[in-house]
Amino acid sequence: MPNLNWLKEEILQPKNADLAMKLKMLADKTGLSMTHLAIGFCAINPNVSSVILGASRLEQLKDNLETIKFMAQIHRLKSELENL
Repeated sequence: MPNLNWLKEEILQPKNADLAMKLKMLADKTGLSMTHLAIGFCAINPNVSSVILGASRLEQLKDNLETIKFMAQIHRLKSELENL
């Protein structure tokens, strides 16, 4: 869609690829998935009132909901996540 070119340009900036790489490294180091880190970080953000899960399959929904099991660990990683 031509009217969304600004979004494509924003997403494809090198800084975003670097951020994704750092998130992947943190996920690997902690044993958490990037999905769990992302959902958990949204859930602990005081500026976020609702975390909307975009699951299209039952397996995705189950995996997304498993984030609850890791919330204590994600709370401990909050400062690391904020400093990525």
